[in-house]
Amino acid sequence: SIEIPSIPFDGQTIISSKEALSLEQIPNQMVIVGGGVIGCELACVYAAVGTKVTIVEALTRLIPMEDEWVGRLIEREFKKLGIDVLTSKKVTSVDKTDGRAKVNLESGQTIEAEKVLVSVGRKAVVDKETIDVLGLKMNGTAIAVNEKMETSAVGVYAVGDAVGTTYLAHGAFAEARVAAVNATGGDEKMGDYGLIPRAVYTFPEAASIGKSEETCKNEGLEISVGRSFFKANGRSAAHNETVGEVRVVRDNSTSKIIGVTMVGAMVTELIANARTLIGSTEKITEISFPHPTVSEVLKESAEDAFGLSLHNPPRS
Repeated sequence: SIEIPSIPFDGQTIISSKEALSLEQIPNQMVIVGGGVIGCELACVYAAVGTKVTIVEALTRLIPMEDEWVGRLIEREFKKLGIDVLTSKKVTSVDKTDGRAKVNLESGQTIEAEKVLVSVGRKAVVDKETIDVLGLKMNGTAIAVNEKMETSAVGVYAVGDAVGTTYLAHGAFAEARVAAVNATGGDEKMGDYGLIPRAVYTFPEAASIGKSEETCKNEGLEISVGRSFFKANGRSAAHNETVGEVRVVRDNSTSKIIGVTMVGAMVTELIANARTLIGSTEKITEISFPHPTVSEVLKESAEDAFGLSLHNPPRS
């Protein structure tokens, strides 16, 4: 975990996600510094067991690496779980007394807590001695590799947290497969990292693949966005899991789907299926989905992206 110099880890009161997963007692209050993926996931864990959780995020929303609507929706649902969310706020220092903490914000506000979890990102995990012995080139703090996951030392490969790409287990699996093929005489290259699914295990969950709406706008792409809602899905209604929606992004210039983002119950189980939509044209809407199933939200949003929705209002 990345450490903030002004509030260094002590492993007791100011902790990282590693210590947060091995506490022997459930704290009554916890302040989480950082509203990214890990901070939000652990907020849900501790709120579920009775801890009063406050998230302090310096940016304007939670899960800032995803589209704005994702963070806003999750923040709304967090309030229902009793999680306090303070966005656009910065922690300046933490005062520790008798095993308790007073978290001081730049605004002058203070928050009392038993534990302060600092979760502001990950850093590459490398062994300096190995790097020096092999003379490996670096990419910042991570080991530099090419598309074959090969380092600057011929025949030496690196994957996962050592190369600082996705910091995801399934991302590391994909890299490891490429490295193994090349290390055993094959010829394989890593594909588009944007096609490695991104998953957030919160209540509700969030997941995405491909380009987000904000990325498309920043790149100047003309897009159409198809939407579907779990509250309109029969199976979701039967499960009483109606929070959230799915958005499918279509590139108007190619008329192909280039991204999917979703928030809702168990969407991390749906996101791999959403991979089949990426690169698809209107033809994909001809696929039959069994009814009633939660997966119909994918079909509905894809249809809407092409202006073919049966249930959404027609596009103007």
